[in-house]
Amino acid sequence: MQNEDSKKAAEPLEGAEATPGSILIVDDEEGVRAMLVELFRNEGFDCLVASDGEKALEILDDNTPSLGVLDLALPGISGAELALRIRERLPDVPLVALSGQLKLWETDDLKDLGFVRIFAKPMDCDDFVRYCKEAANPGKAAS
Repeated sequence: MQNEDSKKAAEPLEGAEATPGSILIVDDEEGVRAMLVELFRNEGFDCLVASDGEKALEILDDNTPSLGVLDLALPGISGAELALRIRERLPDVPLVALSGQLKLWETDDLKDLGFVRIFAKPMDCDDFVRYCKEAANPGKAAS
């Protein structure tokens, strides 16, 4: 089985003109990571993938994504703590929270942590991808 946790960016899609950037995906559920990678690669994004906060921080040592998508309920470093650490390193990278346990979080607290949008699992994939494309490339209209 291929290791999902990798510093390598995805290869560009064949026929793609220019990649819209890269997205850091941090989720402890393998199936969710795989689904998000498929969604974003289909839109031409490179995907930087981690199953926990420590691996995500390692990835950020060598990469600056256009957007971060963080699960809130991560083992070890929580998504909230990870957001704070990312904000310290990369204050301009937009962050999107994704969680199946949003009832445990106050929306205002999440926004204070730097999340520009909060999605509950399961989410509407079309709406999610559309928003993430716009957040990752704020000057470009989503197609």
